[in-house]
Amino acid sequence: MKGGKTDESGYELTTDGLEKVEKEGGRVRASRLTWDGGTLVFYSRLTLPDGREATDTVRYSLRDGGQTFVAEEKFRGPIVKYDNVWVADKGDVPQ
Repeated sequence: MKGGKTDESGYELTTDGLEKVEKEGGRVRASRLTWDGGTLVFYSRLTLPDGREATDTVRYSLRDGGQTFVAEEKFRGPIVKYDNVWVADKGDVPQ
């Protein structure tokens, strides 16, 4: 939230691995979703107007018999590189 206003964006992908390409302001983003066994994999490549690229890969999985949701992200850009792991247990969600 910025200055009391919500900042949102979104787009739709299918899980069949087909790449979706979007162009905006000189940037090109190519994204796809695919299955690797029981893990849903999101892959995105952003090409900046100057030709530099950034990639983002997120692997979504259910563990502990579906009780735990895990998202493992690896972002690699021309300036910033990071890894994130998010874990949500079903017990963490109010019933």
